[in-house]
Amino acid sequence: MNTRNVNVKTAAPESSRKMEETPVMSVDAAHELALVINAELDEMVSVRMHISNCSYEGMEFIHRLDSWVAFPMLKDRKERYDIELLRWIRKTAQVLWENGYLPEEYRNEEE
Repeated sequence: MNTRNVNVKTAAPESSRKMEETPVMSVDAAHELALVINAELDEMVSVRMHISNCSYEGMEFIHRLDSWVAFPMLKDRKERYDIELLRWIRKTAQVLWENGYLPEEYRNEEE
């Protein structure tokens, strides 16, 4: 299943929540959001692998790591997604990368 074609716009509004609100989400919306998050985790691990493989040095390396965020192409990503979710995605992608996780596109190359 190709998870990269999930429509972020339909999953995003239901994912954002405030601390005082009880999150209410349909099963289909929750599944779609999970697919979006999984695809983003794969993308972030791929980007982190690229940063590591390119051997950036000094401030350029620091700048690349600082710009390594979830959903970088969405200008309103902080409005669409809860900041805690964005932090969790980045932290999870970092842990996956540190533990040698390979995104699907890289797994297919090794088989």
